[in-house]
Amino acid sequence: PDPRVFLVGIETKDLVGMSTTGAEYSNYANILDILTDLQVSAVGMDIIMVRGGEQDAQGVRESIRNNGHVVLAEMRTATMVARSFPFAAPQFTPGLIDIASDADGVHRRYAYGVTGGFTCEPSLALATYLASFRPPRTVTCPGSGVLVWKELGADAVTLVERKVSAEGSLLNFRSPWTEPWDRGFKYISASDLRTKHKEWHDAGADPSKLPAGLPTRGNLVLIGSVATGSGDAGSTPLGTSEPLVQLHATALDDLLQTRLLAELPTRGTIGFTLAGLLLIALAGRWIRGIPGLV
Repeated sequence: PDPRVFLVGIETKDLVGMSTTGAEYSNYANILDILTDLQVSAVGMDIIMVRGGEQDAQGVRESIRNNGHVVLAEMRTATMVARSFPFAAPQFTPGLIDIASDADGVHRRYAYGVTGGFTCEPSLALATYLASFRPPRTVTCPGSGVLVWKELGADAVTLVERKVSAEGSLLNFRSPWTEPWDRGFKYISASDLRTKHKEWHDAGADPSKLPAGLPTRGNLVLIGSVATGSGDAGSTPLGTSEPLVQLHATALDDLLQTRLLAELPTRGTIGFTLAGLLLIALAGRWIRGIPGLV
């Protein structure tokens, strides 16, 4: 996976003592303040924050404003759009976290957004990717099913147009969740993030002496729950109970590495299968014994 993708996990130990909504939100605000101090490029929050009241949410709101490149999770149903943080200011950037599994319950695909009519909304992965630019890029939907944006090309001068399909794209999975860097995604728990950041800050906060394992400038950070029993887990081709934040991370990784997988259309699959059967049939006429098979 791309080394710029960094995951911050809310583990079971991070939830101990969070008996009030105020304490929970203070925890999220503290994580955002640390990531702002570390000057990461963008932060995507795969977290639902719908409890509590206006006063509880004040700290998180301020931390989002201070960072300026935070994307909040948003869910879309058949009748409405549900913000994961109802106390968010209207200008805060949203990213859809709706993820559908295949018919067998395994997550293999990822929708990079929703288009159609007056709707043009990117997913959490795409919105986080766009938020990492300076200034952030915006997405447009010139046609149903396509999301388009512009960014600098390989020459670092010319603006080029990039686009992705709003339909479910096959994810290019790199590793199971338990695989450590560099075969898996870079990862740190929220508690370890606080501990390492405090040690670095107490030592003088020298940017040239940042401890290994901390997110840094240029990283795109996704925050998600990986706590046991949190419900934010599901099956992927690489595991039966994988944290679903990994789906957003894999989709973000595919954007960064421009390695989106593509499937043959139904007609192509049928044609490929028939060609294979024809080849087998012809081979059966030609082969006479072991020497011919070899």
